[in-house]
Amino acid sequence: MLSGTSRLSALLLVATMVAPGCGKTGHGTGPADRGASNRTTTTVDPSGVRWKTPLPVVGQAVAAGDVAVAYTSEKESLSLVGIDPSNGRKLWTREATPSFAPPGIPLTPTVVGDPGHRVVAYYRPVKLDSLLARLVVADASTGDEIASSDPLPFLEPPDACDDGHDVCARFVQHDETEARVRVDVSTGKVGDEPQPPADSQRSIGKDGLIDLRVDGVQYLARVDGDRVLWRTPVSVAFGAGWTTDGGWGWVHFVDQGLFVGIIGRDPKTEPATIDLSDEKIVALDDRTGQVRWATDGAGTSCLASLALPATADPERDAIPLRCRMRGTVTRSDGDVTDFNATLERFDVATGTISWSVDLGDVEELFGGSGIGGVGGVVDTHTIVVPRSGTTVVLDLDDGSTRAVRPDEHVGCPSQVVQFTFAVAYPLPTRKTKKRLGGVLAHGCDGHLHQTSKPLTPAVARAMGTTIGGDVVVAEKGYLVGYDAG
Repeated sequence: MLSGTSRLSALLLVATMVAPGCGKTGHGTGPADRGASNRTTTTVDPSGVRWKTPLPVVGQAVAAGDVAVAYTSEKESLSLVGIDPSNGRKLWTREATPSFAPPGIPLTPTVVGDPGHRVVAYYRPVKLDSLLARLVVADASTGDEIASSDPLPFLEPPDACDDGHDVCARFVQHDETEARVRVDVSTGKVGDEPQPPADSQRSIGKDGLIDLRVDGVQYLARVDGDRVLWRTPVSVAFGAGWTTDGGWGWVHFVDQGLFVGIIGRDPKTEPATIDLSDEKIVALDDRTGQVRWATDGAGTSCLASLALPATADPERDAIPLRCRMRGTVTRSDGDVTDFNATLERFDVATGTISWSVDLGDVEELFGGSGIGGVGGVVDTHTIVVPRSGTTVVLDLDDGSTRAVRPDEHVGCPSQVVQFTFAVAYPLPTRKTKKRLGGVLAHGCDGHLHQTSKPLTPAVARAMGTTIGGDVVVAEKGYLVGYDAG
């Protein structure tokens, strides 16, 4: 549920950079790789493994209709690939670039469109020595281009527009102002996306939720193109001293009609020693922007470090969890003192606690283990969590716990994948070729020690991407297909 950056986040600084002006128009990638992968291994395995395809994946695949789409990286290059989930055969490959999206933003395939017409969106490099790129919208089944933009310096990964259907992406113009380009998925038409008048703005969630700044006032707002549907001052929703400059994380719970989320403290005014209980989670009515409930002393930044079951859309159908952290951290050296964490499930409509489990002094939840680095997954409703020197199995539905069994089969996430991209990103004080992907899966036991055993079907369903009767899981060096059961 965490996005952007935060003092409690495992992510790097997500800074808005002013990129160089546009260069000459380049050319697209070659034809699709429609041939079958000669290296795919099809197996008959009682564990449920159907196939195993060697690929240098940097994160989990995403479902795009009946195709699995994943990013791969090899020899400082980046590619987007389409995979047949029934047999693991590569359908197509396209050269890609992160453009000027900050290196702290994990790279995930972008899939948008209506259920019957899913498309993928990615950035195609213009030149080998430049981060300038074209926004490309492509058919998920073939990789064929539907539309592409002019070469632009894009500032963040492409995403669904405010209407949830078309593709939008933010870039820097020649005069150093920001704008968004829009690709109509139905027609392939490329044009500018209208934006409301403001000093500045940035997307902080799905379905048009943005940070809007007008005449020196910071608002949480919902927009549709250039129409502001509502806006709520941050000072009203959270109080004084809170700002998205310190990070943000929002989920749109559509059925309850609520945006639920967090923002951070102003990093310019944070003290030398930070109180970890100084968090706040707020629910905004998605029609009016009114605050429906707020809870002090709780937040969702810990969830970036916790291993949780995968959901189809983490920004719309997340499990409603939050943490209450206690202790302090010193800004200068990151030293944590008197740490304690409690995990809660809450009722989305009211914010009241459904259940609460004290996890003790698991300092890794503060962010030291990286994205998804704490604990493991048993199935779509059950996880294994560290708890004061041991591990327990936690039922996310009712909050009950039990001891791990000797034969417990658990799936553990890797540390977030770092890969190297050929063109360096210009940080404020240096350049870096390092980029972030997602997390990979591996088997482990109930005490979270890695094993060589394949994932069980239940674990695969909880960690991978389900497409029809198949589950696709990214493991180190491979995409693996499992029977969905």
